[in-house]
This record gives sequence, C-alpha cells and structure tokens, in this order.
Amino acid sequence: MDQRREQQKLFKQRYELLRAWWVREMLNTPAPLSERMTLFWHTRSSRRCRTWSSACI
Repeated sequence: MDQRREQQKLFKQRYELLRAWWVREMLNTPAPLSERMTLFWHTRSSRRCRTWSSACI
C-alpha cells in the first residue's frame, strides 16, 4: 500500500512539473495563440474520445 501511495505521489509531482512547463511555454512562446488553441483542441478531442470511444479509433 505504501508503494502505491509513493507511486501516486511521484506521478502527481511529475504531472505538476509538466503542467507548469506547459503554462510557461504558453506564456513565453512567440505564438501564444497557437499554444492555447493546441491546448483547447486537445482537451476538446480528449473529452470527446472519452464519450465516443469508438469514434476515436
């Protein structure tokens, strides 16, 4: 059980590092609109895939 908690903690830390990097990337890029639109379409399509799993194959 402790090993699983440690893995979850490590996963959360890595996720937060990745998320912080992405936000910095969106803020510091010469084309912030492109970064934001990429994020928008990614989240939109991933939500759709959860709903229509057969449509995403």
